[in-house]
Amino acid sequence: MTTSSDAVVMINDLETLRVISDPLRLKIFRKVSQFNRDGELCSVKQISDELEIPSAKLYYHFKLLEGHGLLQVAETRIVSGILEKLYRVPAHRISVSVELLGSEEDQETLYPMFAGLINEVLDDIHFALSTSKNENIQNDLAVSRESIRLPKNRIAKLSQKLEEILKEMEKEENLTPEEDTSMYTFFYAWFPEVKGRKERGEQV
Repeated sequence: MTTSSDAVVMINDLETLRVISDPLRLKIFRKVSQFNRDGELCSVKQISDELEIPSAKLYYHFKLLEGHGLLQVAETRIVSGILEKLYRVPAHRISVSVELLGSEEDQETLYPMFAGLINEVLDDIHFALSTSKNENIQNDLAVSRESIRLPKNRIAKLSQKLEEILKEMEKEENLTPEEDTSMYTFFYAWFPEVKGRKERGEQV
């Protein structure tokens, strides 16, 4: 099983964007990606156990993701006389074509995906804080909102540099025994600030 860390799933059509914008399907994609990063393929049953959702409720979503090229069947095997598919992601990263960002309809489709990502990150942070036995949990958690003034043509370069730093650090940490490392989630978004925008709750 090989999934290149440099590969990107580019979404060029609105229908595929709608498929991955569903919060549950986005979770499925991310869970399969996590298995793949650990060098494993995974079945619907394994994702069912991870998400604590009955397998019967996931097959439809797997079929949609597979049909739109967001999941691939890497292997099959017979389990208790039943054919079981093992999945992988074609790439760990998803990118949306700029052509899909123009209309209001496209933006309304994107919003649930962004909202789902942010809510999932918030849930993960809450779970980490509520279950951690580490008294110094603040040393393992970084939450920040920053602004930076840059020419528009530098944003892509900045994102590329961040990804290069993450890959370099991960490559260095792979030399460390597994028991000395932990999995961390990194979430960020670049977007232009709009002058004159009213804050929520502020009277217009």
